[in-house]
Amino acid sequence: MSLASCGDSPFLSDDEPSNSIRGTDTISTQTNELILGGLQLIPRYSATVALYENNSINIIFLNSVGELTDPEYSLHLKLWMPDHGHGSFPIEITKVQDGVYKADKIFFTMPGYWDLHLQLKDGESVVEEVLWPITL
Repeated sequence: MSLASCGDSPFLSDDEPSNSIRGTDTISTQTNELILGGLQLIPRYSATVALYENNSINIIFLNSVGELTDPEYSLHLKLWMPDHGHGSFPIEITKVQDGVYKADKIFFTMPGYWDLHLQLKDGESVVEEVLWPITL
């Protein structure tokens, strides 16, 4: 028997799985804020999310006193559709200024439930991760 998927599956890895394969809604329903690396993380879409098109997100990191601050580790994003076992294209991240990043080339290739994995990495090792659940 062989298994195939459109992306690297967390179910087919020898590594320890993330704390959660399917995202838990850690987003405040009032402010859409997350905590990553001890910093408040505020993701904001640049425009209305569209299927099959290039979407982008501005990601803002704030410290405990509300100042723009870079995380200690490098920021990575991964788009994953857990119900179908596949992801999407690699996401490009550009630093705009201290504490502000732009994630581009975010393609939702089909409607349904998606997890946007916001990761802090030290080299190839994921130090911390939060998931932003998105349903289209």
